[in-house]
Amino acid sequence: MDQIFDDLSFVFCYIDDILISSSSPAEHEDHLRKVLQRLDEHGLVLNPRKCVLGVESIEFLGYRVDSKGITPLPERVAAIQEFPLPVTADKLARFLGMLNYYRRFVPKYAATLAPLNALLAAFEASKVELANAACLAHPKDDAPLALVTDASDIALGAVVQQCVNDVWEPLGFHSRKLSTTEKNYAPPALRVLILDPDS
Repeated sequence: MDQIFDDLSFVFCYIDDILISSSSPAEHEDHLRKVLQRLDEHGLVLNPRKCVLGVESIEFLGYRVDSKGITPLPERVAAIQEFPLPVTADKLARFLGMLNYYRRFVPKYAATLAPLNALLAAFEASKVELANAACLAHPKDDAPLALVTDASDIALGAVVQQCVNDVWEPLGFHSRKLSTTEKNYAPPALRVLILDPDS
């Protein structure tokens, strides 16, 4: 369809939908004649029941198009505004999909939606991390222990390990998110404290 009308700047096609934009009734009549002639030349026919002619605004592909520009359909906006609080990852993904369709209308869209996208990513990452969970060893009374701590810009982490046959085995992990105040501090460097039960 695009190839048929690629030289007509007033025509926009999407699959089998055709939008004709004109600045006056007379120009619209001329545009219609050219489009109908082009369709006839290629042996294509229209369904009259689906044709809307000579209107000042029209709904097209989920948008309202008129002489002022393009806006989201009010009912689509209402559906987004009335969407219930997502309580599952699938519902959050569905909500983000609804918003994404209209992203070009929203200033700072990426920044506004970053926390929700991060939440969805964290949800998926947590499932992967649990599936690949480390095996925690049984503590041995005579094994040297080590407490290894580290930090990033957003969290603190630590692991207690024991050394058995020159191999460090994890006994347990701990981590927590930094508070808003703590995020202003420089993160501490990696630290290792080794405790020898014989000492």
